[in-house]
Amino acid sequence: EYGTRARRQGEPWVHLLVDQPFNDPPALAGLLEARLHAEGRLLRSTCVRTDDYTPGLHAAQFQIFFTVQNLNRQSKGYGRYLWFGVPIYDDRRRVPNAHKSQDTGGTGMFIFTPGGKTFTGQSAHDGEWITIDCDLLPLMREALETAWQRGFLIESKDLADYRISGMNIGWEVPGIFDVEMQIRNLSLKVCPRQ
Repeated sequence: EYGTRARRQGEPWVHLLVDQPFNDPPALAGLLEARLHAEGRLLRSTCVRTDDYTPGLHAAQFQIFFTVQNLNRQSKGYGRYLWFGVPIYDDRRRVPNAHKSQDTGGTGMFIFTPGGKTFTGQSAHDGEWITIDCDLLPLMREALETAWQRGFLIESKDLADYRISGMNIGWEVPGIFDVEMQIRNLSLKVCPRQ
């Protein structure tokens, strides 16, 4: 993908993502829980270290992202969203770090990814099955609060406007790697208020 040299700062990087939009999702304000369950096992992650390799720039990451989006057509912020990340693997550390900043990959939207310990005490680096079973709802509310504090999505601060509109899962590989991850029992189940 990168030829004979590593990717340089500002250049695009490889994404291999499976995505799915959600039809008619309920508003966050109307939910009691949004439970994510996923099991993953790293089968391979081999780095090709070129002379210009830099760990901060040349990584391999496997993650799940949900879009938390304003879907109220009457809202001034209709269509705007944030990326909510669930990190499963990062070649640079056993437990992925939190990441909260503007997306530099093209959308310009806010990214909110809690650290890996938020989701599991296991590390994909061990090559064993790891399990994530977590209510994402309080974390998504925290993500919105953080986005608002940092000047994103300020057109609406009403939870009734925001919904989980879709997801993607897969690899982002700005480095030169041979990687493989196995996933099973993936689900997101929401529980509405009665």
